[in-house]
Amino acid sequence: MNIATIIGLVVALGAINVMFILNGGTPMTAFDYTSIIGTFGGIIGATFVSNPLSKVLGLPGIMMKTFKQPPDRATEIIELFQRLSDSARRDGLLALESEANEIEDPFIQRGVMLVVDGADSDVVENVMETDIELMEERHKANAGMLESIAAYCPVFGVIGTLMGMILVLGNLSDPDSLGPGIAVAFLGSLYGVGAANIVFLPMASKLKGLSTQEATEKRMVVQGLLAVQAGENASIVREKLGSFMPASAFRKLVDEGFEARAA
Repeated sequence: MNIATIIGLVVALGAINVMFILNGGTPMTAFDYTSIIGTFGGIIGATFVSNPLSKVLGLPGIMMKTFKQPPDRATEIIELFQRLSDSARRDGLLALESEANEIEDPFIQRGVMLVVDGADSDVVENVMETDIELMEERHKANAGMLESIAAYCPVFGVIGTLMGMILVLGNLSDPDSLGPGIAVAFLGSLYGVGAANIVFLPMASKLKGLSTQEATEKRMVVQGLLAVQAGENASIVREKLGSFMPASAFRKLVDEGFEARAA
């Protein structure tokens, strides 16, 4: 669970409610179902218009990814390729086939099998890099959809406010209703701006960060495969893959006993 996402949403929404309370209102002051229907109905409609149906239906799953924190696999990847390096230098590359069958990650397994099958190093690198680039494009498209929704939010909020003001100005014969009517009219803008800047834009940014982490780990795998294929020993593999980590974090692992099993 990515606790930072939950904390951010709770703090942002809580701050808005506290602001209303300190100014003499209540959390219900900011609730108006007609503004909610108008603002979010428009946002949903525009999202369907601008994206394929399958992509829109997958939006909840995309947003839920921001609540999940993938593990940092850097140490696991280094240890795996140290082991593969030892095995390859001791028994040859063909011995890695049995190791590949025990690897759960399909990306790593595919790469190891390419090495076992005798693919040229350039072929291995190109195939794996293409996989990474396509993954990044998919992730970019997902984040881009959230950013496009964020762009719609303030617009439909303003539309809701304008519609509310039209109704207020059309009923000037009742002065007592002007104040409450104007207040309700501005709730549409509040909902639109709030949704864009509390939900959609931050989630898009979080997805980009998660994509960068996954791409970095996959590129660690590619360099590990090439090192194993070149016959480099475990200590060299460790140092090469360690360059993908912050220097302080990598050295801390070494100091705590993370030692290469040099062949």
